[in-house]
Amino acid sequence: MKARWIYFDIPYSESADKMRGLLGFEDEKKISVINSDGCRDIPETILKLENLAVEKGVLIDTSIVLVYPHDDRHGLAWPVKEQSEKKGWQFSRQIPADFYPPAEDLILYSSFDDGSQEMHFDISGAQQKIMNLNAAARDEFSEGDMLPVMGKLRHALRVSVRNLGWASPLTVYTLRNLLTAFNATGNYENQNEGIFLIKQLIHAFTDSPPTAEAWSDSMNLIEELAVLLEGTGNPELAIVVRSLTVFII
Repeated sequence: MKARWIYFDIPYSESADKMRGLLGFEDEKKISVINSDGCRDIPETILKLENLAVEKGVLIDTSIVLVYPHDDRHGLAWPVKEQSEKKGWQFSRQIPADFYPPAEDLILYSSFDDGSQEMHFDISGAQQKIMNLNAAARDEFSEGDMLPVMGKLRHALRVSVRNLGWASPLTVYTLRNLLTAFNATGNYENQNEGIFLIKQLIHAFTDSPPTAEAWSDSMNLIEELAVLLEGTGNPELAIVVRSLTVFII
């Protein structure tokens, strides 16, 4: 078994005091993930994952990629890059396209205890936070710099998935906006992440269908998501997204 990447999941909330790392490795014919949460910083995260990899018999060599998500927090990206240079490893802003884990594992944006005040949101508080972040991202979008846009929308997606679940209209609204930002960058790696997130959404819908009441005024979001996929050359996935309406019960 060979390690392929380490993804650094650093919370956006200023009140957070813990992060986590995800190590993706080849396990027979799929990518499995080792999770190390409750970490204080990047070096501790790497050390914990190295130890867990040894316990599991996972080989780490110089081909492993350290991944720090594509946003405007350059001050956090540099320490990850420095660690990659120190160890002779690779560095990227995205998980390598051929090494995403199975979408049904719902790994990306899954909830973990980051010690932030956002862990204690009630539903209305979470909804307000999500809408505020989407509004701030919309303002940034008009300026043309997609890095702060992606940062705010990633933050909103984390809050939405944690508090409302993948099959929530607000989650789909946020994901639609994030895909729009990914497409605006023209970066195929960002678009690959968007496709993976769509696949996670599809699995969540089919595994635990939402109620018709929750979606009564939001069905247009599914069509808008499908249109975005068609615009990026993914008509087959667009068809699957449109079919999600049959799972709303």
